[in-house]
Formats: sequence, C-alpha cells, structure tokens
Amino acid sequence: MKSKVQNLSLEHLRHLVGWVLGIALSTLAGSVLALALVRRGRARSVPWVLAASMVLCLGCMHRCFRPFENDISSYRLATLINGHWKPGDLIVVDGLYETYNSLSFYTRRPLHILNGRQGYREYGSRYPDAPPLFLDRPAFERLIHRHGAGRVFLVTRQPQRFPDRDGHPHLLREQAGRSLLLFGGS
Repeated sequence: MKSKVQNLSLEHLRHLVGWVLGIALSTLAGSVLALALVRRGRARSVPWVLAASMVLCLGCMHRCFRPFENDISSYRLATLINGHWKPGDLIVVDGLYETYNSLSFYTRRPLHILNGRQGYREYGSRYPDAPPLFLDRPAFERLIHRHGAGRVFLVTRQPQRFPDRDGHPHLLREQAGRSLLLFGGS
C-alpha cells in the first residue's frame, strides 16, 4: 500500500474534512457551553462538559490519524520481526533512536543503534557504564559477520547504504520510507 504521506494532496485530505470539523466543533461547543455554565452559576457541571467535549475531540483526532498509521507506527515492522525472530537475533536501527523507539515497544526487545550517537541519547551513551547498544559502521560490519551467532534485522531509511556483499542482506519489507533488511539468513 502506497503511503498517503508521500503523496499528500488536497484530494487525499478531502476525506478528513469531516473529522477535522468534528475536532473544531467539539472543542468550540465544549468551551462555549462551559463558559455559559460558569456565567449561570453552574460551575460544577463544567468539568463534565469539558470531558465530554474532549472525548468527542479525541475520537475525531483518532480517525484523522488512521490513514497515516503505517507512516507513524512501527507495528507492522515489529510484527514481521517477531514472526521471523530466532534466539540470538538482534535488531539494529539506522539513525536516531527517537525515530524508531516504538519498534522496541512492539517487539519487546532492545534496539542497537547504528550511527546513533546524536540526539537525546548522545550524552549518556559515552558513560563507561552505558550499555553497548551504539554502533559505528565498523562495529556493525563485525556484528553482521560474526560466525555462529544470530541474525541481524536492520531498519533503515537508506537501504542503498547497505549493498549486497558478504553479509547478503535480504529485504523483508519496505514501508513508509523504511526498509527492513535481514543479515545472516532468509
């Protein structure tokens, strides 16, 4: 399925208009009704009115996110990894941890980070007691060529940086600009 974010046009956004209006109208109606209740001396009802308004608003917001779920969530990539997982396998993400952190949540496994000594985790990654999760390119090359060990799942936005050489990566899936490569097995 082609990503809707990659081809974002007014035509693609047209089906969201009703839900966006629902967000605006529920927020406006809840605020106006809450102010009217305060002016009439019924301030005790205001939290209930605002809560109802928020429920409607959040429901509409959820519907607005659904078409872009594949672009936002790593759920499908994690499901694929979990389905192919064998003991000893590792997951490596290429770039910032913050870009892929939901992958760790859905797989329930730690992520190794290639070229990730930047962003929020950069400072702590340099402490002597920091876990050895941060990899540079030579460390990654050693990881995929280790004999007798598990396979390496690599999630990257630039698969062309990992040509088919001795590690023989297999492309498992491309989704929303992210590629899942498997080194050391099929």
